[in-house]
Amino acid sequence: MVVQETTSHEGPLTPNHPNWKGYRYNVMIEWGDGEISLETLHVISADSPVECAIYMKDNNFLNTQGWKCFKLVVKQKNLFHATNQAKT
Repeated sequence: MVVQETTSHEGPLTPNHPNWKGYRYNVMIEWGDGEISLETLHVISADSPVECAIYMKDNNFLNTQGWKCFKLVVKQKNLFHATNQAKT
C-alpha cells in the first residue's frame, strides 16, 4: 500500500511502554485506501522516507534523536525543488 499521510507520532518510547514495537517512535499512517494504522518509524522510513522527512520538517524534529536520519532526505528534496525551479 501507499502512504498517503503521516498524521501523528508517539515517542520516544521505552521497552516497557505498552505500544513498544521494538523502536523508539511509532507513527500514525493514513494509507492510500483510507485505512489508518500505527507503525514503527523504522518500518515506514524504509518504504516512505520522503513522507517521514516531510513530517519531521513540519513538526520541527530536525535535531531530534531518531529523526535526524531524515535531514539528508529534506536536503535532497530541497535541492531537487530548487533545480526544478531554476529550469523554469
